[in-house]
Amino acid sequence: MSKFTTLFSIVLLLAAGGFAQAQDGVCRVTAYSVDSTIPDYIRYSDPALVGEFRLKFKGSMIVESFQHKESGVTITASVTRMNSTLFHNKPMVIRITIQLIRHGEDAYSFYIGAAESVYDKHWAGSSVSNHLRVGDHKGYTFTVACEKRKD
Repeated sequence: MSKFTTLFSIVLLLAAGGFAQAQDGVCRVTAYSVDSTIPDYIRYSDPALVGEFRLKFKGSMIVESFQHKESGVTITASVTRMNSTLFHNKPMVIRITIQLIRHGEDAYSFYIGAAESVYDKHWAGSSVSNHLRVGDHKGYTFTVACEKRKD
C-alpha cells in the first residue's frame, strides 16, 4: 500500500504542476477613438468594449474576431501558448497578437501588433495595442488585454 500512496502522490504533484500553467482567464477587446479636428486639442473617447472571450486552451491557440462598426475594422485576436524561442531555458510563454483589417480597402490593408510574456503560475495578464489612422484627424486605438481569472 505504501508504493501505491507514493505513486498516487507523484501523480497528484504532476497534475498540479500542469494545472499551474493551464490557467483560465478572460481576454477583452476594447477600442477608443482619437479626434484632432480642433487645432491644438485632441479628444479621446472612453474605451468601449468590442468583445471578449474566455482564455481556456483546448490546444495551443485561440483565435477570435470582432467587428468594430464605427471604424469598419475587423479585429482578430489570437492567443498562443508555446515554449519560448527567445529565452534560453525555453519556458512556457503566452503570445497575444492583434490584427486590424480594413474592409473596402486594399487587400493588404492590415496592421499587426504582438506581445509575449512568460506564462506560469505567476502570470497575471498581458496586453497589446494597435493604432489605426482614418483620414487626417481621426484614429482608433484597439487593445487586446488578457488576464488570469480572479477567484
